[in-house]
Amino acid sequence: LSGAFALWMIGGCSLKNVENLQETGKILSETVEDISETSETDDGYISGDYDKEDLDAVWSESTSTMIQCDGKSVSITGNGATADGTTVKITEAGDYVFSGSLEEGQIQIDADKEDMVHIILNGLTASSSSGAVIEGIQNEKMILTLAEGTTNTLSDASDYGFEEGDEGEPNACIFSKDDISVNGSGTLIVNGSYQDGIRSKDDLKVVSGTLKVTAVRHGLKGKDSVSVREGSLTIQAGEDGIKADNDTDEGKGFVVLDGGTFAVTAGQDGIQAETILQVNGGSGSISTGGGSVDTLYEARGLKAGKALYLKGGTFVIDSSDDSIHSDNQLLVLGGNLRILKSYEGMEGLNVTIQDGDIQVTASDDGINSAGGSDTRMAGRPGQNGFAEGSDASIRISGGEILVKASGDGIDSNGDFYMEGGRVTVEGPEDSGNGALDYDGTAEIIGGTFIGTGMTGMAQGFSDTSSQYSAMVGFSKT
Repeated sequence: LSGAFALWMIGGCSLKNVENLQETGKILSETVEDISETSETDDGYISGDYDKEDLDAVWSESTSTMIQCDGKSVSITGNGATADGTTVKITEAGDYVFSGSLEEGQIQIDADKEDMVHIILNGLTASSSSGAVIEGIQNEKMILTLAEGTTNTLSDASDYGFEEGDEGEPNACIFSKDDISVNGSGTLIVNGSYQDGIRSKDDLKVVSGTLKVTAVRHGLKGKDSVSVREGSLTIQAGEDGIKADNDTDEGKGFVVLDGGTFAVTAGQDGIQAETILQVNGGSGSISTGGGSVDTLYEARGLKAGKALYLKGGTFVIDSSDDSIHSDNQLLVLGGNLRILKSYEGMEGLNVTIQDGDIQVTASDDGINSAGGSDTRMAGRPGQNGFAEGSDASIRISGGEILVKASGDGIDSNGDFYMEGGRVTVEGPEDSGNGALDYDGTAEIIGGTFIGTGMTGMAQGFSDTSSQYSAMVGFSKT
């Protein structure tokens, strides 16, 4: 290896660049205003919107329709449901309690658009040989309550009988054209053998419970949104673990994590939102694309199309591509992030870090705006389509950040602003990268930056900085 060793030592403190922060806040606030289906918190960001019925897991045998399944026979006590062999059809609002074993059967919900249908899974094992196990044809909302102390297992067919190339519906073990909410303290095991595990064409909410989902394609999918309040979620998906994909309505296509514990293993993205992905809380692990040992797949840990907000929670990520990626705004407000392995650790058109305890390990760039100059060959599967000449930037105003990168430690295809916090970069050992790389200006007005790396591509802070910095080079490594 050629080149020498360089050490950046920058310290001290000064006032934050308030004007720049206000401008960043304005952009992010405008994005948040587009999201109409969530609750706005005191600081202007979003959390999941959970209605009273979403939180209500109470049921009574005396006021419910009881449905006892015994293999290939079904007995019903109460109103609103009928059975045709092993197919149970629900046609009106009410509480429906399922227990026993249902073989080669199906639960269909076809009620009025205003009807709230409450299904209690009270120890049910059910399978379908021709389609979904639970299919919501029409209703206002399907509420699934997992009864306390029970384990419920649902397994759909591997072939729904659609013609080749036809992506018809339903296409999930639990499917609804309307809203789905899951609550209760029991366990739900879902085997999505055809495509998805649980899918709503509107909003999908997990309020509580233990969910173990295995799916050929997506684990949890809500077209308009996915919100998780609490619960334990274990997801193994051939494609995305959790996904919201409405790309035609700016007020939809979002994912909000308010809490819960997660163990997500996905062939593609771990958690993906077409518009906004906001993490307010929760904890767990996310592994995508076989992990960082396989860099051939465009598989991100957390991915957002419009904006990604990290406000809280503790997550460990091992991804074959970017661990944290937004096509536009990436904002870290706090939380505990451990990116154990990644191709690039954090990436967005504009990356803003205001607080948090962050550790990033990357085989290429640690923190990157607008894609960067990837060391992998052009046209790699994970290469990003950011527009040339975009107003890319990285802004750090707080937090404790450690970056270990084989590529550039911090790489901005625009400007870099250091306004507060502490950044330590253990940079590259080859001369084609540096601890700090930028195409515009790099200004430090506060905080502490310490970086090490080879001098071949080394850059220091711009002369326009209001805080002093020192760059020390050595004749040999």
